[in-house]
Amino acid sequence: MLFQSLHLVSAAFLAVVPGAGSSAFPEMVKPEVALQQVVACGFETAQVKSDDMLQEDVIDIPSVATIGDGQLECVARASIRTSYYVIFPAPTKDAYQAIYWRLSREQAKVDARAWLAQRGLLDHLPVYDPRKSDIAAFARTLENLCGEKAAHALKPMGGMATFDEDVLLAGSMDQDSFWCLTNAATVSGYPLGFIGHETGPGDK
Repeated sequence: MLFQSLHLVSAAFLAVVPGAGSSAFPEMVKPEVALQQVVACGFETAQVKSDDMLQEDVIDIPSVATIGDGQLECVARASIRTSYYVIFPAPTKDAYQAIYWRLSREQAKVDARAWLAQRGLLDHLPVYDPRKSDIAAFARTLENLCGEKAAHALKPMGGMATFDEDVLLAGSMDQDSFWCLTNAATVSGYPLGFIGHETGPGDK
């Protein structure tokens, strides 16, 4: 069983909840557009490739010469903007992943704060303190913040929480309530994720 990050939780939600559309995600750009952005970072060998495991197109960089963190950051930002995975060979892969996930978390927090602010919820959101906050009580606080359809949606499990599978399958939680909970968890620092056997992609 693996604790997955919230971008995988969102995929799980859309897969099991009836009527949950793709409007919560940015519109997918064409792979050629993503490729151009990666090439512009200085990686002329980049190419679009179909990935059998992910079952989608990715940007593959089969070989690299001397590169700096600035170039890797450029690629990471292109990946975040376009939602296309970028695959580097080892050992560049590890350095890229560290930069990508840092920037991805920062962007996720910016987007989450904006989502909550637009709905007048940001000022009412408490901060989760892992040393003092009770994980179960905090889950109920987030559910109350997000409204009636978010009730009982979170299931605390030791030092973290996940979505209650029965609630997801019952379809009682709508898309806005789901995004409210995920965004509130992201901004507050609450450890919310998805429990499952799926493995996340190596890099993006």
